[in-house]
Amino acid sequence: MCGANLRPMLLPASAVRRDALVSRIDAASRARLLAVVAPAGSGKTTSLAQWHDSVRGERQVAWLSLDALVVGQGRVFTYLHAALQAAGVALPDALPTADSLGVAMLLDTLDRAPQGLCIVIDGFEALHENGHEQGQGLIRAVEYLVLNSPAHVHWIVASRCAPGLCVSQLQLSDQCEVLGARDLAFNAQELAALAHTLHRRTLSETEIASVMASTEGWCAGAKLAFRALGSQAQASADTFNGAHRSVVRYFDEVLLSDLPAETQRLLVRCAIVDRLNGALCNALTGDEGGYALLDRLEQSEFFLIPLDEQRQWYRLHALLLGYARDRLAREEADAIPSLHQKASRWFLAHGLKDEALQHALASNDRAWLVEAMDTCAVDWIREGDPLVVMRWLAHLSSDEIVSRDEICCAYILSLVLAHRLVEARRILYLARNHPGREHNEVVQYRFRVLHRLICGDVFGKQESVEGYLEGDQMPDPFFTGILIAAQATSLLGRNQFDEARRMALRARDIGVRCVTPYLTSHTETLLCAAEYQQGNLRSAARISARNYAALKSAPHSPAWVNAAVTLACARYERGRLDGARALLLELIPHVAMCSTPWVYCAAHVVLARLKAMEGRFDDAIELLDVAHSVLDDVGHPRYLAEICYEKVRLGLESNDVSLADTTAAGFGLREREGHGEWSAPRRYEEAWARCGFATALLAMQGGEHDRARALLQVIRDSADGAGRVARRMSLDFALAVCHWSAGRDKLAYEVLQRSLTQDHKAGYSRAVFDDVPRFSTFIRSAFAAGKLEIALPAKPFRQWLGLAALAPASSPQAHQVAGAVAPAVPAREPLTDRELEVLQLLSKGLCNKSISRASGMALNTIKWHLRNLYMKLDATSRTSAVARGRELQLVE
Repeated sequence: MCGANLRPMLLPASAVRRDALVSRIDAASRARLLAVVAPAGSGKTTSLAQWHDSVRGERQVAWLSLDALVVGQGRVFTYLHAALQAAGVALPDALPTADSLGVAMLLDTLDRAPQGLCIVIDGFEALHENGHEQGQGLIRAVEYLVLNSPAHVHWIVASRCAPGLCVSQLQLSDQCEVLGARDLAFNAQELAALAHTLHRRTLSETEIASVMASTEGWCAGAKLAFRALGSQAQASADTFNGAHRSVVRYFDEVLLSDLPAETQRLLVRCAIVDRLNGALCNALTGDEGGYALLDRLEQSEFFLIPLDEQRQWYRLHALLLGYARDRLAREEADAIPSLHQKASRWFLAHGLKDEALQHALASNDRAWLVEAMDTCAVDWIREGDPLVVMRWLAHLSSDEIVSRDEICCAYILSLVLAHRLVEARRILYLARNHPGREHNEVVQYRFRVLHRLICGDVFGKQESVEGYLEGDQMPDPFFTGILIAAQATSLLGRNQFDEARRMALRARDIGVRCVTPYLTSHTETLLCAAEYQQGNLRSAARISARNYAALKSAPHSPAWVNAAVTLACARYERGRLDGARALLLELIPHVAMCSTPWVYCAAHVVLARLKAMEGRFDDAIELLDVAHSVLDDVGHPRYLAEICYEKVRLGLESNDVSLADTTAAGFGLREREGHGEWSAPRRYEEAWARCGFATALLAMQGGEHDRARALLQVIRDSADGAGRVARRMSLDFALAVCHWSAGRDKLAYEVLQRSLTQDHKAGYSRAVFDDVPRFSTFIRSAFAAGKLEIALPAKPFRQWLGLAALAPASSPQAHQVAGAVAPAVPAREPLTDRELEVLQLLSKGLCNKSISRASGMALNTIKWHLRNLYMKLDATSRTSAVARGRELQLVE
């Protein structure tokens, strides 16, 4: 009898101490059964040996390492008897056998075993590898022992495959713990320790991340990686993969040696895909062995990683995937194109378009690629995802695009939605004049709709929209809906809100009938925009919430992105900033998928405002720069003007005058003003108004108050004439601030009073307060002076500006804020004399450089005091710091 089978292995010098894993094993070993199940090289034996060393002298452990020789000689129970004896368990002289009598003898002996006895059987997979009948008999005998042992006896079984010991039954009764490959995998710290042990060097985070990505923490893989890379890990870590010769040799000689050749062939062929299931494996191999292959690999814990709880989809371990693909290229290179095409056809048949097209590209079959894209185009059109369409169709030539009607229409519509009108016009011309092509009625109708969208002539002067809603006039209802939605957008731009609503409702009805969530969501967004622009904030919020709720089951789709941006904007407008921030942070990574520049622009602008409120001006500027770059490529003046205004406003708010001046110069605001662009009222256009508003803010900042007032008055009158309530309110507030900054307090209060009296029934948008720098400072002044004759709503004026805390409830001013409560809360810490001085200068509207000159302090010192002020006053911006200072009567 070999003594090596009765004791743990000697730990190698390169073994890494894994105290956390040892603690897990010790805790799990208190159950009746602990099953440690993982592929070869996962560190099962080493981890158990470390645990054994850690409990030496505290617990009695009987250790048995099985191998083919022990099992083949039928001496499993003989060795188990010896292991128990070595652990100090008193046993009869007769050697037990695997029959019922021997099992009963062992159970009787275990009844008298010491408390906490732990029996470890390592290499349990040897019982599965033995002859089926004999191996199964031994497994059943061990299972009986485990199930019927006294409660003070514990079993640990380590195996490369599922042990088959009623694990599920024991888990249900909380008598079994299982540790798998993921539990045994190295973490980053352990990888670093292993590298240091092997090479006496410290790895960088980049090196560790590279090895972790390729090995996924598999112990043997990590050792192979470090031994192969030696001391050149930085130069070669990224190149270590399953095709490395050391990995190939290990898989060939150790991991795959026991797999039948046919199973290996199936495994190698299925590696052509990144994820697999039984049906896909059948399609790739041409037989019905796919499900059996996955079941065999899963049962044997052979580097097959489930991707869902239902265990329908799997992937191969990164090293095994690399190994299998390398072997496929070496042994069956001719089969690779056909395997890619089989995978492509299967994915396409199951609606998985991205994977279908990836494999179609890899198949190098142009005819199949075009056919696959033609099939996808039908869904692409209705999903409203122009960037996906353009990304995939970039792989086709213009001739290939215009040769297929579905592809052509999808591509042109995507170009239109992305505002790439020149390219859209070119492709439409090629399609209409393609030699030898006859287009059916539906395609001709689509071409007419696309032509109208490209040219901006949505409906001719003599043509009524009703004509497009008749059954025989709608060869393609979806394109009709897109056309009518475009008309609604155009009407919104011309301030014809009632007609825009009517068009949007018609388009929405078509979207519902056609079951196209994108069109439905887009038209709901238009309805929301119409309500908001007329100042109907509650109605806009209700529509946006309804739109978002309808799409919660399709997160991150283009339709969901549209709805989510609209809802985030509605939350911001109503002062629900935390909700708006949370939603925007979730959708920003996906907002590039949206089909409308408005959605892209709005998401970045609102999130930039929220960042600025937190004092994170650099983050806000970065968001606006990204949006500026993207929208500049689109070339849409309406949304570029919004970015212009936001950058100027943010520059003034953060005292970054250079940002404001650079933006103004880039948009040519001074030159446009010199040409009389804002010299007289005109039909209100948002691009014209926003650029003019930005010009007025710059004039105010420069002390040119009369010039600023003239600009604001022109834009305000245009907004009033167009019924743009929200914009008129912002401009009224800006006019009031302009008069106040010029020392015309009485006129400023009159303008403010007129606006509040005129618009208080419409409700107040948060954007109106944030549009005008220094507005909060001004309205606090009006409130403190008792100049307001109308009771202000509590929510916007108390919560957003904190006016209720400025005066006691008994003071004459308290009635000016409905529901005013809350006395001032003291600062966290008293302000120093220098901080008070900076706060006084800050309240006068001075920038950092001006404060430095006035106080004699260095610029960096000013910034230091500002940070302290923000912290002590619980402020997030200069404006809120001044407001808080006035609330605490620290400044006048």
